[in-house]
Order: sequence, then C-alpha cells, then structure tokens
Amino acid sequence: MEFSEMAGADMIMAKNIYWYDPNPLEWPASVWDEFYSVSSGRLLYRSEGEDPAFKWNYYRILPYDVDYQDGQIVAIDGQKFIVSGPHWGYGSFGQQITYWRLISHEKFLAWDDGSGWQLYVHLGEVTLEYDLNTRLLLKSDVLRHYYLDGELTEYTIQYINYLTASNAYPD
Repeated sequence: MEFSEMAGADMIMAKNIYWYDPNPLEWPASVWDEFYSVSSGRLLYRSEGEDPAFKWNYYRILPYDVDYQDGQIVAIDGQKFIVSGPHWGYGSFGQQITYWRLISHEKFLAWDDGSGWQLYVHLGEVTLEYDLNTRLLLKSDVLRHYYLDGELTEYTIQYINYLTASNAYPD
C-alpha cells in the first residue's frame, strides 16, 4: 500500500498491489486503489468492487478510534479476535516496533461463491499484527480450509502477507 495523493479535502488515495510468490498456478497480481479518510483513518471505498463471495475482511490500517488492551476480545468484520500485546520487536525495515497481535477466536466462514465450495477459518488460524504507532498492518497470516457441500476436505490455502515498504518509518 502506498499513499499517493490527496483525493479530496479529507480523502487520501492508497495504491495497492498483491502478488503471489511462489506462484506455480501463475495467478495474476491484483492492483487496486483504496480511499481513506485523513481525519478518521477509516476506509471509505475501493476502486474495485467488493466480491460477494468474500464473507470476511480486515483492516489494513487501524482507524484512529480503535484502541486495544491485552486480553480483550474484539470484532473484526463481525468475527471475534483475542488481542495480545503490546509486543516489541523489529519490522521489515530494521526499525524497532511496538505492535498488537490479534488471533481469531472461533471458526468462521471466509468465502462462499455458492458453488458448493466454501473456505472456513478455524480457531486460532488468523493472525493480524498492527503497528501501535503508524496503525499499519505489519503482518497477516490466514489459513483457510476448503469445505465441499459442508464437509471438510484435505485442501487448505494460506496467505501470509508482510508489509515490505512504507514511508511511515524514518530512515
């Protein structure tokens, strides 16, 4: 995500790209823009429409009014997460960081396109880490299980994303 330009009095545009590495199935990269409120940090809208098959999503930036406490249970897009931290460590940029870790607290439906195939996340299989100061998503780790006609299959898909570039951290 790169904040690139102001798009209104209280709106900033962020350019996004997701790609796969390794990518044995040669899936294309996804490129889209998001528009955020400068005053609240909340997502206003995306340039690509919402895919109705996706039943759950999460913040890439914590809105400014979101505050966590260690042991707290919070909802992200209607799903329960347990908060731990703040933790201390080093980010991708070699900077010392302080961050919150959120771990899914129950099984939930993440994707369903009506074909009979569904993707569920099981208890503890989503980890989100947010920088306490910049509010940026540092890491997301999501393991999803394929179900066919309501029955668990042997197939899974896991996405692990790291923030790899940002101008929010001093050199």
